[in-house]
Amino acid sequence: MIERFRKQLTLVDLQFEGDPDLIRKPVWSCCRESPAEFRGCSFYDPGAYPEPPMSGRITWRVTEPWAAVLGDRQRQAKQRALELMEQLRGRARKGR
Repeated sequence: MIERFRKQLTLVDLQFEGDPDLIRKPVWSCCRESPAEFRGCSFYDPGAYPEPPMSGRITWRVTEPWAAVLGDRQRQAKQRALELMEQLRGRARKGR
């Protein structure tokens, strides 16, 4: 089920972008019947998936999703997030 789900989507990493208009564009593109370009990819609503519907239950539970880092890009994103959290903690301490 997970593999089929992965085939049905395109992941666009917009972490740390901060621009709502930038996030709206790919969402808007996915609602269109004709393809719209976004960052070198073509997005549109292809209609119903050509295979029979499926349902099931995923029983594996992720308890620490932040713990597993798979590559340099994820490692850099995690580091930026940790730095931002530390800055926010510093601001909170100053405000006390």
